[in-house]
Amino acid sequence: MSIDQYADGPIDTLRNLFDDQKRAFAKNPTPSLDQRAERLDAIGGAILRNRKRIHEALRADFSAHPTELADFTEIMSVVSRMQYAKSMLAEWSMADARPLNSFLYGQSKAYVLPQPKGVIGNMIAWNFPFEIGLGPLAEIIAAGNSAIIKPSDQSPASAELMKDILREAIDEDIVAVSPYDLETSRAFSRLPWDHLMYTGNAAIGREVAGEAAKNLVPLTLELGGKNPTIYAPRSINAGSVAATLRVKLAKGGQICINTDYVLVPRNEVGSFVDHARAWFASEAADFVRSGNVTGIINHRHVARLNAMVENACAQGLEVITLGGERGEDRRMPLSLVIDPPLDSQIMQEEIFGPILPIVPYDTIDDAIAFIASRDRPLGVYLFSDDEALKQRILRETISGGVSFNCVLLHGAQANMGFGGSGMSGYGRHHGIEGFREFSNPRAVLDFDEQSPALSILPPYGDIARKIIAELTGDA
Repeated sequence: MSIDQYADGPIDTLRNLFDDQKRAFAKNPTPSLDQRAERLDAIGGAILRNRKRIHEALRADFSAHPTELADFTEIMSVVSRMQYAKSMLAEWSMADARPLNSFLYGQSKAYVLPQPKGVIGNMIAWNFPFEIGLGPLAEIIAAGNSAIIKPSDQSPASAELMKDILREAIDEDIVAVSPYDLETSRAFSRLPWDHLMYTGNAAIGREVAGEAAKNLVPLTLELGGKNPTIYAPRSINAGSVAATLRVKLAKGGQICINTDYVLVPRNEVGSFVDHARAWFASEAADFVRSGNVTGIINHRHVARLNAMVENACAQGLEVITLGGERGEDRRMPLSLVIDPPLDSQIMQEEIFGPILPIVPYDTIDDAIAFIASRDRPLGVYLFSDDEALKQRILRETISGGVSFNCVLLHGAQANMGFGGSGMSGYGRHHGIEGFREFSNPRAVLDFDEQSPALSILPPYGDIARKIIAELTGDA
């Protein structure tokens, strides 16, 4: 049944979709690997066929969105995840043999078999509607599950197109798109999912976790945070500064694993600013009016970001605007904010936009201690060629991921689990970690009835005492 055939309200529609998927899954609780491969191919193919429509939907939602960025982050990244998951299906789905004590268990066999969890809910954020909405289907479908996606009401054009793409590719009793009004969002987290994934901010994440706990629903939370980039002493140069600036400009800075602030040696802050000015003058002087800019998602977020900059100016902080003047169509330049107080709004809240605080530090020990003293971020980034320092970052900080001499790119890998730690979330998708996230690791014991193992149970006799003597060495 198509979602349009449901005549009731949005919550009833969601419930009917959920019930239909539950019934369909019960009839085929372990889809064959061939079925899973066909589903992955069908979704990937539908995404590619709708490439131009995806470009249009993103432009409609963001007011401006580069087609290249859409191709890299919303289309090819998703399709590559589908292709990679398909290529790994046989390996990921293999039984994982576990050793047994042969003296006790004889010829018994033990293994862990990944089993589909069932019907998965995916509550997605607005910033990457296709990557966050369709990307996790790679591992969800590979693991043999069904899914219902709840898009954000802040990206309606993308949500409607996602529905069309999936209808073209697959039956709604396997993958469907939920209504996406606010009321349905609350109802979504209250359903007894077999697993629920939420991507968004920590405040809503807490609410989702609370609702999921009422039904003991296992949960994946992707929450972002204030991700630091450390510039080690003498690592600031044209290339390293440009690497951070280019990522900060991508998607208007609206990326959960983007740099939120940079830690720069105090005596090199001027050098960082000089390189930033030079790069914009050479490469992006009128970035705001170029075809490379992504608009801020809505006027409420524009107002929020403008207020951050205005508050910084009101505090007397040095604010440097690069890339052109603010536009009226949700296009914003990059603002560098120099040495903000640590209790300021810009250092307390996740920015999620084209604002970059520059925080001076005196020693690398101070920089590492500063990161370790704050909530665990989704990503930590370091520019340095010092291998010992890289190892210190790995030992002395905790985050979802780490990238050295670049920003963000660890999260773009189809074969490496993506997720957070602590306040930046928990659980993983992408790669085998995602497959395992959406699988039930079912322990299986194929028992050798000729083995003496049952002698560990009463009533006890000579065989039990012999086993104890053998296992304890007290023969």
